[in-house]
Amino acid sequence: MSEFFRDVLAPFHKYRQNALLDATVALISGASLTLTSIGRHLPGSAQVKNKIKRVDRLLGNESLHLDIPLIFKSIISMLTGQLSLCVIAVDWSGYPSQEHHVLRACLLCDGRSLPLLSWIVPSEKQQNSQRKKPSLMLLQGQ
Repeated sequence: MSEFFRDVLAPFHKYRQNALLDATVALISGASLTLTSIGRHLPGSAQVKNKIKRVDRLLGNESLHLDIPLIFKSIISMLTGQLSLCVIAVDWSGYPSQEHHVLRACLLCDGRSLPLLSWIVPSEKQQNSQRKKPSLMLLQGQ
């Protein structure tokens, strides 16, 4: 797992690479999807408050937010690059609040679906084809 993500994250800033890998390890190790839980499960000998602060800085990093589409593009490329045929299902799902919907793209393989991307979209923009276009272009690698 670590080698896969190191390859995916290679083009990105070294600090963000290490912070993302450590956060991933924390989640795999049993952290729930909260800032403090991820911080408490981070590897290393730093004090817990410093680990939580590290996760807080990671989640608030604006450069990371700008890199997210490129990170997804890199992951999708690594997952699908060697496939001779790639079937991706794109579908809308309701959100419990009904104020938003989720546009999700999944790779279909061996009778299962592997989520590749998810976008949360306000309900009033659900039928907007312009909203779908960047999502589909990202899947195509453009």
